[in-house]
Amino acid sequence: MKCVIIDDEPKAIEILERYVNKIPDLDMLAAFDRPLEAMAFLKMNRPDCLFLDINMPDMNGLQISGLLKNVPIIFTTAYPQYALQSYEICAIDYLLKPIALPRFLKAVEKLRSAIKASESLDRATNDASDLISVRSGRKTYRIRIDEIDYLETLGNYIIFHTADGNISVRLTVSGLSELLPMDQFVRLHKSFLVAKNKIFAVESHQITTKSGAVLPVGAVYRSDFKDIFLTEN
Repeated sequence: MKCVIIDDEPKAIEILERYVNKIPDLDMLAAFDRPLEAMAFLKMNRPDCLFLDINMPDMNGLQISGLLKNVPIIFTTAYPQYALQSYEICAIDYLLKPIALPRFLKAVEKLRSAIKASESLDRATNDASDLISVRSGRKTYRIRIDEIDYLETLGNYIIFHTADGNISVRLTVSGLSELLPMDQFVRLHKSFLVAKNKIFAVESHQITTKSGAVLPVGAVYRSDFKDIFLTEN
């Protein structure tokens, strides 16, 4: 975890820096005793945490926190009256000076928990966006988009050829475009669309996927397919 310290008292910075150096997974990117210099740094660098004093000249800590997005903040101040405001902006913790090491360690543990929770939420969101649900007969299947090898159209059905097997779904091509990110696929025949990242080899009249499937390249699609393939590779 990388942190930045902003405090107009050099002695306070010295204490916080000493505490940071005692924690193996916490590294100090920079420390500032002038808020405006800190803001210039933060425009170009995003730390995992900000140790932020409140009562400072030119710009106070609450004003700084209002200008930053998605940066966890631990306030370090001698003034207890700002505690309510700090929690309203979802600060990780509020440390009152003089700050004892055990209290500092507790704040860092809160920071670790907050970062882990945020990472878990990001993974869940990404996983959900990479999955689609399709119904075949009485069953509903959850398919990872990156596991689709190619798609085969057959009348009113589309067959999903995946790493785990084939799934036949009653679906139109227009319906397919609402279900999948079509920029990740390319049509190479009236009956076949292939995932671009699953193409292993290209010949004049056919392609081979990484799973070993050999698919024809239709004459009508040949020119467009080669243009797309050569442009993106």
